[in-house]
Amino acid sequence: MSFPRCPSYKDSGLEWLGEVPAHWEVKCIGYHFNERRKKVSDKNYPALSVTKTA
Repeated sequence: MSFPRCPSYKDSGLEWLGEVPAHWEVKCIGYHFNERRKKVSDKNYPALSVTKTA
């Protein structure tokens, strides 16, 4: 699979990533997702376990 190249690139600031398309922006993950606190039935949705480690 191949994609057309972007017209310009910029340094990502991360050595392992290299250059990224110039129009890309850095945003907090919360910008893209909304947290839902509504409880749902296990019958309709499979259980999901999320753990935060320090």
